[in-house]
Amino acid sequence: MGPLVLQSYITNLFFTLVQLYLGLRPRYGEMVLERLYITWSFLHLLARLLLVSFSCSAVHEVAQHSQIHLTALPTERYSVEVWRLQEQMQQHEMALSGLGFFLVNKSFILATTGALVTYEVILLQIGNGAPT
Repeated sequence: MGPLVLQSYITNLFFTLVQLYLGLRPRYGEMVLERLYITWSFLHLLARLLLVSFSCSAVHEVAQHSQIHLTALPTERYSVEVWRLQEQMQQHEMALSGLGFFLVNKSFILATTGALVTYEVILLQIGNGAPT
């Protein structure tokens, strides 16, 4: 699962950056249909990136909620298997991983959004020939 998560994030981020750059770059003589396509394509990529990100981060949230429910389990239902599951969940963070490079949770989504904005500003400055 890790290679798929990593590949999905790399392609989604790359194409989102490219489409955002194409949409924000000043162009003259552009037809309305071209502008409409670039806008729709960017919104589609952004929606796909957000849906994948929040779906993956839901795994982390559900694991945290299940750990809370396990600690509130009545003593008559407590067994060795429950103890083992609690130990496993306390020692290892449960989340989808991109080959161990990152864990997908809400803080990762925030960091990714910040990186996207930063790279886009850099691309726009380099593309317009602005002095650094």
